[in-house]
Amino acid sequence: MAAPNKASILVLGVHPDSEAYPNIKYRLEALRRHSEYHLSEINFPIWRDARKSKGAFAALARTFWAHTYVLLSCIFRYKKINPQIIYIPYPAIFCTLLVRLCFIRRPIVLDAFISIYDTVVNDRSVLNKTSIMAKLLFAIERNAFNLAAKVMVDTRENAEFYSQLFKLPIEKFVVSPLFTNEEARAGKAVRLDSNKFNVLFVGNMIPLHGVGVILEATRLLLGEEDIQFVLIGDGQESWRVDEFVGQSNLRWIRDWVPEFEIKGAIEQADVCLGVFAGNAKSNRVCPYKLYLYNFLGKPIVTFASTWAVRQAQSTMTLIPGGDAVQLANAILELREILGKGTTKYNNNFYQACLSNEKASVVFDTMVNELIAGYSEVRRGG
Repeated sequence: MAAPNKASILVLGVHPDSEAYPNIKYRLEALRRHSEYHLSEINFPIWRDARKSKGAFAALARTFWAHTYVLLSCIFRYKKINPQIIYIPYPAIFCTLLVRLCFIRRPIVLDAFISIYDTVVNDRSVLNKTSIMAKLLFAIERNAFNLAAKVMVDTRENAEFYSQLFKLPIEKFVVSPLFTNEEARAGKAVRLDSNKFNVLFVGNMIPLHGVGVILEATRLLLGEEDIQFVLIGDGQESWRVDEFVGQSNLRWIRDWVPEFEIKGAIEQADVCLGVFAGNAKSNRVCPYKLYLYNFLGKPIVTFASTWAVRQAQSTMTLIPGGDAVQLANAILELREILGKGTTKYNNNFYQACLSNEKASVVFDTMVNELIAGYSEVRRGG
């Protein structure tokens, strides 16, 4: 039972709690420290690290067992915990459905860190939207969103997109920044050449990030001998980078790198690169890398998305999507500006709009409103 005057929150799910998923890890750490919350947890991670389960059968078996464990634990422990709010971190879809299957009516907060349907159908085109599997996935995800009292997303643009896609009221969605590790010291394992003007890209090689645009910019700037591109990451479109391996101005770190080492690389970089695809999804997201770049107060070049254009306090350099020439020119301009030393970059934008403190305020406000609303309903108001 919760202590008097403390909000009782059950964190339930199959979520990872590791450095590979910092939004989950550091949000949960903040909730555990929160003086106004009594936290209970039921969790069976469906994957343990960034590499996840090896093999389709092993992944399917672990996913099935994880959800079974969570369902049984919820059934046997729910009355004792007696939560006022149930918070389900990503991946939250199936757990949300299972909770409602148990006829539990307490408000659910679903963390929609990534939409599975949007990722596999719209972004990565793994499934055709007319296929039976895509339609089934759409129905499952929409139903989960609908059953939740609130769905947490990271940008206003994502809230509007999901509201239109799943035909759900915009009021169901709560916009909150992601959590980051604001305390860890930067590592020193990744060393950049201090004699070069280092242009850094960090992230998965997926269509959203527009890796092809970055690679074309490296080709355009081959004659600028002081400019060095450093790419950290691997993924679906790593084959594009394979074709450029050996190019004199490109260094590729393909192995998974922990966040504190990535921070070390960012600190050494002169310019950091965001996303450049210019597609529908890149128009409404704020990739995690932009949190790290802004936290460390680095000069950034990224796509002029609807989200980015709306950030009046930001000092990011914005360019059209899919344009390697514009990217190359922006890098050259920043090299000149930084060389003069007249422009100072800081993390004021991060502190005002993307910080953990900002995310905590959003979460606290949502919890208070849900508890008040549920209490009113129980009183018959």
